[in-house]
Amino acid sequence: WSCRDLAATALGRISRQFKVLPLANPETYLLCDARGDTLWRFREGAEALQEVIPAGTLAGPNGLVSGADESVWVADTDNRRLLQLVPAEDGTFATAREHSALNEFTIGKRFYPMLLDRGSDGRLWVAQAAEFSEGQSDLVVYAPEAGAREVIGLPRGAYATGVAALEDRILVTDLELFTVHEVDPDTGDV
Repeated sequence: WSCRDLAATALGRISRQFKVLPLANPETYLLCDARGDTLWRFREGAEALQEVIPAGTLAGPNGLVSGADESVWVADTDNRRLLQLVPAEDGTFATAREHSALNEFTIGKRFYPMLLDRGSDGRLWVAQAAEFSEGQSDLVVYAPEAGAREVIGLPRGAYATGVAALEDRILVTDLELFTVHEVDPDTGDV
């Protein structure tokens, strides 16, 4: 195992948390930037980032995951939605589907989608939080075509900070309870 700097110069513009997603092209990545409110493409060793969506499309994006057919899903936190982006011929991305985090499964004010992963069945597992000062969140399951389908109640006081979809289970990291919750994707049992 070894570590190396992929884009030190290019990432100098980023000042807050970001997520990176490898693309099919070797050494090429997408990056969502929570403070910069955008989606970037970069190549290893590049001197600059390339903005790949129109300005104003995203607000505080915090999560990024591959979808079907080369699409990308973004947890567009401050716009309180999940947004599907599809590649355009010119190398940029266009908006496709959008699912509001304000839906029939929203509990209280937990309508800020923070992090997400795509399960083996294609569903999106989303850590959906309240304001950070409230320190509460839920795990909401979305069907890419139809939107929110169910909410998985995490233990009282849980504040999910990470979601990992494995073949037979979903793992959720918890900042407040300092644990990892295991969720059965078939039954929803935590």
